[in-house]
Amino acid sequence: MEGDRLPDLSDEELVGRIVRGEDRDRCAEVLVERRQPMLRRSIRRRVRNDDDADDLCQLTWARAYRSLASFDAGKSTFPTWLCTIGLRLAQNLARNRGREAEALDEYANELCTTCDGPEEEYRRKALKHELWTYIHRLPFRQRSPLVRHYIDGRTYAEMSRTFGESKRKLSYHAHAGLAALRRMWTEGET
Repeated sequence: MEGDRLPDLSDEELVGRIVRGEDRDRCAEVLVERRQPMLRRSIRRRVRNDDDADDLCQLTWARAYRSLASFDAGKSTFPTWLCTIGLRLAQNLARNRGREAEALDEYANELCTTCDGPEEEYRRKALKHELWTYIHRLPFRQRSPLVRHYIDGRTYAEMSRTFGESKRKLSYHAHAGLAALRRMWTEGET
């Protein structure tokens, strides 16, 4: 079948061709072109942040592509299956943010070790709020490994198994996030 006829195929036919190894790249490209707007809208409604929505869409496509062989057209349609993956990732992000908030509370307490009076308690809360604000400005791909490593104390090897990313890539994003956080903190204080 010619590549220019691929857009006429159903999602399920395209998935079948990818699984069989027939014109994988072009079939995947057609699926992304066809389903990306719907996927992004669904995820964007859940996370309410463009950067996070873009990152989660990318992660959703990567997970879906790796799992295409497990897609069962008899159980659901491809768009439903794809959105389920994306919305579960968005749910995980929301759950992780709750954990991040707890970790940031502890970290802010460490930043302000002498909270003897009301002024110092106010200062601690202000520092925590400022830190939280800056961390949330980071893109998800930087924020998540940064918080997991520097605040939660997780190793890159642990995160690699959890996120399915290489240790080197996670380390790079965590360090890039830390550098961006330092710039924001410095610019905010001047």
